[in-house]
Amino acid sequence: MWSGNLKNQTYKNSGKLQLNFEHTLSKLHVYAQKNDELASSTVVLKEVKLIDYLSGDLSLETGEFSSETDTRVDNSTHTHSVYTGTAVINEETAKKEIFSAMAFPTRGTETDSHALGLKVTTTVDGKEKTTTYRIKEVDVENTTDNKNPKYKAFKFKPNYEYDIVLTMTQTTMVVTVIPRVYDWIDDNSDYEDTQIGSSVTFGGVTWMDRNLGATSADATKSIQSWEASRGFYYQFGRSIPYYLNGSCLDPNVKDPAKAVPACNGSKKENNAKPFPYVPNNYSVVQRTGKDQGYDDCAQDPGEKDAKKSFSFSSSEDEDYGRDWASDHSVSATYWDNSVNQPCPKGWRLPTKDEFLSIVPSSQNAGDITFLNHSGTYSITEKNDVYNEKAVYVGVPVSEQSWGTIYAIKRQGTPNAYRVRWQIQRVGDTANDNDKCDTGSNAQGYRSVLVISRYPAKEDSELTKDNYNTDYTDWDNPVETLMLPISGYIHVDGGAALIYAGSEAIYHTSTADTNKNKSWSFRIKFSGDINQRYLYMWNDERRGYGCSVRCVRDKNVN
Repeated sequence: MWSGNLKNQTYKNSGKLQLNFEHTLSKLHVYAQKNDELASSTVVLKEVKLIDYLSGDLSLETGEFSSETDTRVDNSTHTHSVYTGTAVINEETAKKEIFSAMAFPTRGTETDSHALGLKVTTTVDGKEKTTTYRIKEVDVENTTDNKNPKYKAFKFKPNYEYDIVLTMTQTTMVVTVIPRVYDWIDDNSDYEDTQIGSSVTFGGVTWMDRNLGATSADATKSIQSWEASRGFYYQFGRSIPYYLNGSCLDPNVKDPAKAVPACNGSKKENNAKPFPYVPNNYSVVQRTGKDQGYDDCAQDPGEKDAKKSFSFSSSEDEDYGRDWASDHSVSATYWDNSVNQPCPKGWRLPTKDEFLSIVPSSQNAGDITFLNHSGTYSITEKNDVYNEKAVYVGVPVSEQSWGTIYAIKRQGTPNAYRVRWQIQRVGDTANDNDKCDTGSNAQGYRSVLVISRYPAKEDSELTKDNYNTDYTDWDNPVETLMLPISGYIHVDGGAALIYAGSEAIYHTSTADTNKNKSWSFRIKFSGDINQRYLYMWNDERRGYGCSVRCVRDKNVN
């Protein structure tokens, strides 16, 4: 290559290699509206420019920019006009995009001085005005004081769409950025996976490190991180993502650092409600009728059928079924094809057997609150994951009503491994203000089920006497998976969040067609004693709103 034949080449005499970089960009859909104080005024959108930062230090080793100060210069040299026109702002421009534009994704550094800017020129009753706005977001990972949040550049990701809503007021302009949840490049395109965090491998299954829709993987770091780890809620066999009003995913929330969806145990009247995270449908309210299921429910965010509703729906009157679909075969089979599932390309929902590789296989084994045992217990399951043997040891935690569970799964095989399940709480548990659930019938603090994997040998043993002596390196797991215990959406009497911090339900892709139900993994460690275990359940109601944790799909390249 360095024989000298490339020395005199220029762009004029060298060959050309055409590369499609479109998938490395972000796509912006811009809408505009005016608030009530401008209702009688004529507001016209004249021009929108994108402003990037001007200079900084580039590390050739990491590829990241850094800058001690904000060195941007706001002039025509460093702006790019993406719209010029005379769009009159009205109800129509709030529903239908005025224009779309391509933008470079946020670069390596996320300091707030590197935030993408919008320079917007409007006329209000003929008087021209130009407003500059830097697009930032609360740095939930590093904010420890809700009253003094830290900010960083809003992270525009490659191959993502964003709805940008410009709200005009008499004195200022408010910008709301809402990420869309599905790719804007056709599935036939050849591109790398979108940014979804890291992965964790358990028992040969690779798990996503966060809930679907979550922006945080470490739910134990802070209250803000826990809130950002909730993700969306889904009904079984339906790929519509639902956010909770008042949560950090709520498009109407201006300060995510202070976003806490309301929850008062099972008293649902004032608890947070589910809304579809679907462009142009963010405010569609749930159905409260008691019909037996619905035939016109959309199953995918991209459905164009005008007769399909994105409403949160369930069949409350059905005999303890609570399915969202009138035809049970619709909800039972839609997720059979991983293409229909809500996970990103290359990922899918776990089956019940895959979930079983990381959780206890029975209520007796997952008796984390010792309902069936008094003190330390040992349980042997002969037909655990892969119908192989597993042994469990539950140990109480001092001054708590729950404990820690240790296990060796696939015991007696070359693929044996150890697992530990722990409950960790987030925030100051002496401060009621740190609660995410103000109800009095369960502990109300933000909690996480921490699942840790460790090595084991084919002949490894686990007993009540040796759980902490035969193997002692419990502080250094090979892998750790965190499942936020962030409540679920119950449907009786209207859908709403219940028991945040004390209970959670995670979907599998496996339906139980005999009962018109589905398989789920349930976490419950506080509140009433009914089913207070870690356990797999084949009686899950398909209409409930539950969390999703995706696994790697080995059949997708």
